[in-house]
Amino acid sequence: MQIAPPVTTPTDLLAGVLRGDPAWAGVDRYDTHVLVAAADHHGVGPLVWQALHARRDRPHGLYEALAAARHVDLTHEMLRGREIGRVCAALDGCGVQALLVKGAALAYSLYQEPWLRPRVDTDILVAHESLGAANRVLRGLGYHAAPAITTGEFVSHQVAYALDESGWDRLVSIARQRSISAVCRHGLESATVRLGTAVPARVLATLRTSGREEPSRAYTERTQRRIDVLRADLRLLPRWRDRLQLVSEHAFPPASYMMARYDARKRLLLPALYVHRLASGAWKWLSA
Repeated sequence: MQIAPPVTTPTDLLAGVLRGDPAWAGVDRYDTHVLVAAADHHGVGPLVWQALHARRDRPHGLYEALAAARHVDLTHEMLRGREIGRVCAALDGCGVQALLVKGAALAYSLYQEPWLRPRVDTDILVAHESLGAANRVLRGLGYHAAPAITTGEFVSHQVAYALDESGWDRLVSIARQRSISAVCRHGLESATVRLGTAVPARVLATLRTSGREEPSRAYTERTQRRIDVLRADLRLLPRWRDRLQLVSEHAFPPASYMMARYDARKRLLLPALYVHRLASGAWKWLSA
């Protein structure tokens, strides 16, 4: 019999909902808005709503708050699905072979409904030699390059739905080849503790052993500041030109992104917006 972890944070409570824990001890300890914000942060709002929908003893306030957002999710998914079809058709029409990856691929292959997997963007993989053609197609459709950052701690749970024994062996092999065993182990162990994800013990043991000497293990042992991550990325780039380009992309994203980010209508405001970005974002890079 597995003992459920104690509920000490909103994330613990949400994890209990997804595990199917029967007890609701601690639900009154948190404001509904705090729980909804935590669910949105981890990208599990629709899944929490689905889990609550199947239970009669659900907390009414949290369920209703999540239900209101689900109508928006459904609408977004309808529009997103049409747009993905439009983009893929345009790429195919220009001879660019495209593959949906990450969130979109998971949404349409592993979830009962694609809207149960929130996404802020759609990741499409194309061959390196097709980058120029793909860029022209996307720009022709009205898209512009923009940086994006994803967050959340529950993503590793999804892997268990897709892997059989040979799949786990493949995962371990790739992790060892790419020196990311420690990172993979950390994510899978977190999913096991929080969500009861079924991960073979031999897989965790192998990843733990092979990850002991990996540089990436540092990311699992302490909280990383964004500046620390940037420094690590810069050390891995062989040329100064590539390093300067990476720093420039972080500090000065495309003008189209800045205009949309700050809802600006005049390009004359761009210098002031960049200064504001640098000044207001400095503490985020230096804080844990």
